Amino acid sequence: MAFRPLKRISHAELHWSILEGSKDVVVVDVRGSDQRGGHIPGALHFPYETFDPSSLITTLSSKKTPKRLVFHCMFSQQRGPACAQRTHDFINSQRQRPEISVRVLLGGFHSWINRFVDPRGQVLDQRMIADFDTKFWLRSPLDQGGWQHIMESPFTVLNEAALRFLEDQAVEEEAHARKGSSKSGLSFADIVRSSK
Repeated sequence: MAFRPLKRISHAELHWSILEGSKDVVVVDVRGSDQRGGHIPGALHFPYETFDPSSLITTLSSKKTPKRLVFHCMFSQQRGPACAQRTHDFINSQRQRPEISVRVLLGGFHSWINRFVDPRGQVLDQRMIADFDTKFWLRSPLDQGGWQHIMESPFTVLNEAALRFLEDQAVEEEAHARKGSSKSGLSFADIVRSSK
């Protein structure tokens, strides 16, 4: 069987495949902690840090083999393309090569979320975004990047502080839930927004 070369896939093309309910396309999300706060429904999560193409192919072999794998990370500039290339090379090295094309989502999840989440944080189409949580996102004007994941902030210290804040908040909320009380605090994104 032939292997098609690595290419990019547009939002429109992936959107259409999802709307059609195509089982021939499998999305592979290779983000790490920046996967928290939203993802493409049905995407397989194989974080870049531990990515192994043979594990992915083994997982896929338990299902109907797709005709197309679509990889993405936040921007599809480093992690997504690297995992796509490793998968391409792995499939190409097999004696019996399945006929699978490997693609990378143009613009990554950052562009995807800015297409399907409005400025108020409302998901425009639930078939395109699952588990969206504004606690993990900061909103700037679209010409300045639109929705930005807190892990993609230009300040690494802010990223680490954001994760610690959210983890502490989750532990606190869980403790309140066990006691039967509720606590509704500000999210880290709310605090950053109010400081502007």
